[in-house]
Amino acid sequence: MNVKQLTRVDVQVVKPDESYDEAVMITDKDIVDLSRVIFDQIELQQNVKAEMDRREDVKVTLFFSVDKHMTEKLVEYFIWFNDGNETATIIDRVENTYGTMDKENATKLKELVLRK
Repeated sequence: MNVKQLTRVDVQVVKPDESYDEAVMITDKDIVDLSRVIFDQIELQQNVKAEMDRREDVKVTLFFSVDKHMTEKLVEYFIWFNDGNETATIIDRVENTYGTMDKENATKLKELVLRK
């Protein structure tokens, strides 16, 4: 998907009992613009079936408006924030893609999605 077509971001934080918190919908233009910049920095590897040792920290659903006459396209990312090196790991289980995010962008994303 083209990040320029990003119109909305939904965030679901994983609670201590491993269920999802209620989705928070982000539509504010400035925050969506920041999200575009952050998600554009992810380098995804295709056809990778990655597994993690623990449950993700957040599930993020990106909404893309491809054509005004069509429904939005959705991309769902599972994101782990790695405390040791302050990076992030991103997995798209539908497309079997795996990627990482550097410290700077991971910190921005963490602040954005966890509202810290």
